[in-house]
Amino acid sequence: MCIRVRVDGKGRITLPKKIRKKMGIKKGDELMITLEREKLLISKIEDPFKILEKTFKDITFSRKLREIAEKEALKELK
Repeated sequence: MCIRVRVDGKGRITLPKKIRKKMGIKKGDELMITLEREKLLISKIEDPFKILEKTFKDITFSRKLREIAEKEALKELK
C-alpha cells in the first residue's frame, strides 16, 4: 500500500485512516521512526507486557519470574 501525504508547517504528517486501521494504530500508540539510507520507516511499537500476555497466555508464575521476563521483553524492543 502506498499513499501520498503532505508535511504541514510544523513538520507533522497525518497517517491515513486506511493505514491506521490496517496497522491497528490508535490514539496514544507509540511509533518508531527509523531513517534507513534515504527512507523513513515507521513501525508500531508493541507494548512488551501485551506481548508477554500473548506469549504466556494462562501460565502463572511468581512475581520475581514475571519481573525477569518483563526485563527480557524490554531488552528485545531496544
